[in-house]
Amino acid sequence: MVVTDLSSKTIKLIRTSMAQSFKVPYKELPRVLFHGLILSSIIAGFWLLDSLKDPIVANTIGIEYQPIAKLISVISTLFIVCIYDFLTSVVSKPVLFHIVSGFFGLIFMIIAALLTDPKYGLGNTDIGPKRMLGWVAFCSIEAYGSLMVALFWSFTNSIMDLEQAKGAYGLIIATAQLGAIIGSTLATNAHYIGMSQLFIISSVMIFSISLLIKCYHLTFRDYATEANKARVRSISENSNIDPILNSVGQKLQHIHKLNNTTTNTATTTTNHHNN
Repeated sequence: MVVTDLSSKTIKLIRTSMAQSFKVPYKELPRVLFHGLILSSIIAGFWLLDSLKDPIVANTIGIEYQPIAKLISVISTLFIVCIYDFLTSVVSKPVLFHIVSGFFGLIFMIIAALLTDPKYGLGNTDIGPKRMLGWVAFCSIEAYGSLMVALFWSFTNSIMDLEQAKGAYGLIIATAQLGAIIGSTLATNAHYIGMSQLFIISSVMIFSISLLIKCYHLTFRDYATEANKARVRSISENSNIDPILNSVGQKLQHIHKLNNTTTNTATTTTNHHNN
């Protein structure tokens, strides 16, 4: 019991200190930290993959083709962004997270499998521009880094207003540095872990983003949005709306008739006095 009380007091002290340091409301701190956890997963996967793309290029198509690979990655990223822009008008941001994380997670899982193949993978020592795996891996990593981070900040901006962002964004970025540390640490041990295994780890991190987004919406709710939804639902389901509108219309017609009658009476009286 003493250990439990001590732990709860320590957690409360840390939470209070973080809330005061970053000027985040105490009750909003878990939500902000969850945003940091999501960004941390994104950054961890990206740092790991970004550290692996140059060795993949060097061992497949040749490091001298890196400038061409960057040019192709710009074009491919632009094409993917066009598809992403279309999806933003069709699906919600949480669904878009599931689509993007599922797509890139599957791509990197396939790349991990191909890296172990003796013909297409790193076992093939024939280096040249015909090795499609190097081009695909480089362009996929570049597109993931550009798209997923932008999607996260778009999602965060849609939830937090300017006042909340002043303190929350600093805490989110500070928490995300844990992901950078994890990703870079794994990349420095590529010789022991293996390139293919690191791609599998990065795929798991990317798939976990979709899970974290689902957990976020199950754990935290936007009470203002929920209240507005309930209000709209209650109005739409109210069967007395049409009678009220009809009553208002009838009253307006009655007032209009009274105005016409008054105008006609005044005109008749004026003509009578003139005669």
